Amino acid sequence: MNFISTFMRTGSKFKESQVLIWMLSVIRIVIGWHFLYEGVTKIIAGNWTSAAYLAGSKWIFAPLFHTMAESAGIIAFKVLAAGAIKPEDGLKYAFTNGDDFVCMGMYDFQIVEDANIALDVLSQPLERQRPWMG
Repeated sequence: MNFISTFMRTGSKFKESQVLIWMLSVIRIVIGWHFLYEGVTKIIAGNWTSAAYLAGSKWIFAPLFHTMAESAGIIAFKVLAAGAIKPEDGLKYAFTNGDDFVCMGMYDFQIVEDANIALDVLSQPLERQRPWMG
């Protein structure tokens, strides 16, 4: 018998702990829903950028954040939606829109295939919005 089961079996504390569990669960669901909503609205908007937020940084990492805000392609994350977007399309999108680096391949057997796809995409003419920096 562990501490939690002992705590939950003691008189009125059982009710208090159940209320606490429910409250924490509701709070986690609400916070998760908020993050999901904010992320989806930014994806749907399509032109959202964090440049203004990064440029306004004034603390320890301010120089790094200012550099990131000035050149949007330094750090960018492209999500392939767990296979919903083909790697060919995701890589072409990333390289055409100014990204210099990509990190792909969740498993070891995907690395060779992803490298070959990247070489195929890079061998095609790309209409980049900014010059290569990396």
